[in-house]
Amino acid sequence: MKWHRLLLSLTVVLCPPLLAAEPAPSVPLTVTEIVEALRRSNASISAGDVEEGKRRYVVRTDGELNTPERVRGVVLRSDSD
Repeated sequence: MKWHRLLLSLTVVLCPPLLAAEPAPSVPLTVTEIVEALRRSNASISAGDVEEGKRRYVVRTDGELNTPERVRGVVLRSDSD
């Protein structure tokens, strides 16, 4: 069995007037903060493996931002930040 993975690319375009629009946070987000939040949310991390009989399954978290909806769902800043 062969597995093929289609590589996709999403481009996030920041619009400065929208970032500055009201209601704006008391401390505006910087481009660096936005990039860091997207990078943190775009992680695919190994969670170990599971053995069942003679088979071994690798378990990974699915944190990839591979759809516009997932990008829109990224929390850029929370009250605890």
